[in-house]
Amino acid sequence: MFAGYLAAVIVEVVLASLPGSNDVGAALADFMAMVLAGGAAVHAFVAFRPTSALADELESAAPPNERAVDSARARIRRRSQARELAMTDYVLARELEIGRPDVPHEYDDGGLVDVNHVPGDVLASCLGLTPQETAAVVAARDQLGGFTSPEELSAYTQLSPDRVDALRDWMLFY
Repeated sequence: MFAGYLAAVIVEVVLASLPGSNDVGAALADFMAMVLAGGAAVHAFVAFRPTSALADELESAAPPNERAVDSARARIRRRSQARELAMTDYVLARELEIGRPDVPHEYDDGGLVDVNHVPGDVLASCLGLTPQETAAVVAARDQLGGFTSPEELSAYTQLSPDRVDALRDWMLFY
């Protein structure tokens, strides 16, 4: 494209510099200048218009509340998939560090917390347990060697069944 525009400009300059004011060359040079300016403008518009993906994204930009809802649904879906993976392939789940926000890992488990293996401060920060609840969970976990279910967690700690049910979606036991 550059070579084409350069050649057209050179031809225009040569025609404009030819002697004679009423000459056909001068008229042709004027015409070429208008065509070049218009063609370059159209070409720039076509070449640099927003891509259709960007235009679609700009048109369909969701309001903040819709983005928040979509984000929450995606986290719920990731937790469900990670939980399913942990139930069907324990070795892979441990390798991916599912439920371990306290250790670096690449797999996004949506915020699951492995109640049997995370430190007490993670139970408090990720599940919102109070210091007393955290101490009760850690003490019972150490005494029992771990929990097998939310119901067992409630039975052996000071957490009410309602409190455990509210946290059920984030807890993992393996």
